[in-house]
Amino acid sequence: MNLAELERYARALMDREGLTDWTFGYDRARRRVGCCHHGPRKITLSRHLMERYPQDLAREVVIHEVAHALVGPDVHHGPAWRAQVLRLGGTPRVTAHPDAPRPNARWLGLCACGATFPRLNRPAGWRDVRCASCLEAGRGGHLTWRRVPEESPKDSPGDQLPLECSPLPTPRAT
Repeated sequence: MNLAELERYARALMDREGLTDWTFGYDRARRRVGCCHHGPRKITLSRHLMERYPQDLAREVVIHEVAHALVGPDVHHGPAWRAQVLRLGGTPRVTAHPDAPRPNARWLGLCACGATFPRLNRPAGWRDVRCASCLEAGRGGHLTWRRVPEESPKDSPGDQLPLECSPLPTPRAT
């Protein structure tokens, strides 16, 4: 989505709801979509992900965070927060929409059996991470980690390398 357009939408919603002393901005997060910072009275969204999100999903994230700002820091995703999201015209969803783009993996674990394991960050203890299928079959299963070149969001769909590697075996630390 166009970030300037999304910022205008967020600011208009915040002003309409009386959050005129709150600020809005983008951050460099890759594992979360948005955040409501009650102390500094600021709502931030992931620049990386918002560039990939379609307009309807991006606006849902804004509504989610504005609802947090309205109900206060101790409410979390309880009934009062859900009621605010519904009142604002959103869907009270705690996690990202299943169809939402995922961040591109920055690391790729490669096993000799051909299995690949895309990850946002190289796992701690990466030298000991092994392919579970190979390990169970009595093979070594050690993974070789390779940094994935970062692509421009305009050149690459956000879900090219999903965060989860569902059809493949999961690596196991030994």
